[in-house]
Amino acid sequence: MKHRRGIIVRNALVVMMSVFVPVVVARADLQFAEGARLVTVSVETRNGQLDDVIRRDVETALNNLHATDNADISVLVKDGIVWLSGSVPQWQGNSSRIHATRSVTGVRSIINRMSVVAR
Repeated sequence: MKHRRGIIVRNALVVMMSVFVPVVVARADLQFAEGARLVTVSVETRNGQLDDVIRRDVETALNNLHATDNADISVLVKDGIVWLSGSVPQWQGNSSRIHATRSVTGVRSIINRMSVVAR
């Protein structure tokens, strides 16, 4: 009886580990737009497709604000957390960039690592 209980517990642990431990695969997507450089990096987990949708929606929202000013911003999304990095020509408009990012469905948090570099 004790041996059988151990097998049941072991099988339950195997099932729990396969459900709760995500497999992570890193992938880099490079995209080039006309006259502007756009580099995107996404990290895929089980909800990697959702992260990829969030990344594309954030990039679209930023380009809708001002495509040339936001062309050098890199967007990384993992589990709904968005990292914005890269350079912008002026700090004015940063609150609108953050607001546009926050308005995307699925964004849980934003980490702003943008810097100002005059063109």
